[in-house]
Amino acid sequence: MLPFLPFLLSLSQLAEKQNHRYLVRLKGSKQWKEQLFTSFIRQKRYSEVIKLDGSSIEGISNLTYRQGRSLLGKECDCIFYDSVNGFDGNSLAAASGCLKGGGLFFFHFVESDNNSSRWIADHLENGITLDQAQPCPELPYADNSKQQWVKSEGQRSYDEQNCAIAQIHNVVLGHSKRPLVITADRGRGKSSALGIASAQLMMQKDMVIAVTAPARKSLSPLFEHARLNLANAELVEQNTIQWKQSQLIYVAADELLSGEVCCDLLLIDEASAIPITMLKALVSRYPRVVLSTTIHGYEGCGRGFTLKFYPWLQDNRPGWKHYHINEAIRWNKNDPLEEWIFKLFLLNHDLDTDKAVLSSSDSRSFSLVDKNELLQSSELFSRCFSLLVNAHYQTSPNDLLQILDDPSLHLYTLRCKESVLGCLVVKQEGDIEGELANAIVAGSRRPKGHLAPSLIASQYGLKEALYEPCVRIMRIAVSPILQNSGIGTSMLDELITRNDFAASYFATSYGVSGDLLHFWQKSDFMPVRLGSSYDKASGTHSLLMAKQVKAMPWLDTALSYFPRNLLSLLADSFTSLDTSLIKSMLASDNVAAHKLSSSELQLLSLYASGGSSYESVLFLLSDFVEQQLLSTNEHLSNLLISKVLQKRTWSDCARLYGYSGRKQTERELRQHIQLLLEFTL
Repeated sequence: MLPFLPFLLSLSQLAEKQNHRYLVRLKGSKQWKEQLFTSFIRQKRYSEVIKLDGSSIEGISNLTYRQGRSLLGKECDCIFYDSVNGFDGNSLAAASGCLKGGGLFFFHFVESDNNSSRWIADHLENGITLDQAQPCPELPYADNSKQQWVKSEGQRSYDEQNCAIAQIHNVVLGHSKRPLVITADRGRGKSSALGIASAQLMMQKDMVIAVTAPARKSLSPLFEHARLNLANAELVEQNTIQWKQSQLIYVAADELLSGEVCCDLLLIDEASAIPITMLKALVSRYPRVVLSTTIHGYEGCGRGFTLKFYPWLQDNRPGWKHYHINEAIRWNKNDPLEEWIFKLFLLNHDLDTDKAVLSSSDSRSFSLVDKNELLQSSELFSRCFSLLVNAHYQTSPNDLLQILDDPSLHLYTLRCKESVLGCLVVKQEGDIEGELANAIVAGSRRPKGHLAPSLIASQYGLKEALYEPCVRIMRIAVSPILQNSGIGTSMLDELITRNDFAASYFATSYGVSGDLLHFWQKSDFMPVRLGSSYDKASGTHSLLMAKQVKAMPWLDTALSYFPRNLLSLLADSFTSLDTSLIKSMLASDNVAAHKLSSSELQLLSLYASGGSSYESVLFLLSDFVEQQLLSTNEHLSNLLISKVLQKRTWSDCARLYGYSGRKQTERELRQHIQLLLEFTL
């Protein structure tokens, strides 16, 4: 073992000199690996060492292989990731970001007979490997032509971070309606800049700073840096830091749009992972906003964000500014570990943005990608994955590994020469029978990977949904500069026409919005079930839609249940659901509404003319508005849906539609009813 320890000490010295981090793979017996690692950290006398899985070591932090995300925002001197009990790409990627410059990242990788294992092993080939059965390797070549790290009075270089902090101050102290967008790769101190700036502003004057993000846990570094820079700051529960009369508070994005949050500054972290429509609404509502996002990384999808959001800012907030933090805080440029992580998880490929190439009239080919082709061509995989990361903020390192490993998961691409214009990820589901099918309907089993058939069977009691083969479209992504040109629809239509896996029906589940609903309806997908839970980050409910390839009475039954189920829940789970969405989702003839008699219509006419009272005619009004909704009457107003079907209060309706109070709101309501009656009586 002795030759390996001097090697590690020399490598550590080189890393410290360059302020770089190195990946070191360990291959050998369990005892050899543990002894070598323990000897090394004892020699170095590090203050913070992390070990993810494997045998616990006294005096250091020991976590499971899945707990790397708990390290976000923290710093450590050395890490050992042991995959003896399993491998988690999300955990590894997150843990790598907390290793300081000059540190070593030890990795024990247990190879197995699957595609993801081969992918990882291939990416380890050109790295540093210490093999118990092989001689010690040479130290990596130190390229003196690259900029070396120079300590200045023992401090890191914070120039760019300080500049970002100063610009955040300007948003508060300068003219309103001039938002700031901060972009950076991981490890550049973006979140800490937001936290430090918040603390400084809170000390300068009494103020409330609201912060939001797609996930609350990703804001831990921001809150921690703010707390460390505020003497005697009080942490109120988990979402508020109180300092004298100033507050830093976390608020979910949907709550910010309710109009009830008052703040002097709004911070939006990982803004590119929030729907563009929601970002536009937030910037329009709040006069002082700072948005930050990760350019490369699963936290954000920066390039697509810049292509779609920047033009809107230019038109609507011409005084907006952009600042990019290029310099890493924790390590020097050309960092070997960062470069390895970027290559392994395909984070180093920008979207194709040459419109001339992407819009070329050259022949395009839509094809199912063989997984061996992905293993052999990291360039192709990178092009596909950059599209997926850009289109879906929930895409993660584990999704990459799942595409390689899961035999029921398939990737399609639309290509023009070397360019990837769009791609689809689909999953085979269904074909379930026997006891498992009975258990799913009974609600006692919920097998992974069968979302669409399981939902239909368990929620509607339609066991036949489990028997039939289904293909669920999980992801659909098109190059941002080619969106709204019909490419997504043409890919979807070709997928269904080909039907490579002999599906009886196709399905999809997504956070519903007006444009996405319209997209799927264009290809004749119909709503089956709307989830009652609400995603606060995206401000959406999850909608399951389906399209049958062959006639299936059970699916017709499920489709007929949807409008009746939705109507019954408008005053319950969906009181805040967008009324335009309600109209669009119910734009079908799957259910017949109760028709009012002539005498009942006369009573409604009396109310519309100013007689009777709302409370006296509500029992008729509900049936009447449902009838107009299901018949897709273009004259049906959003106010009628909000008040009559969603049972919103008069004050809520007045606020939503800009009326002074109940009196004016009810007057408008009567007029809307009168208009509808003119087309009915």
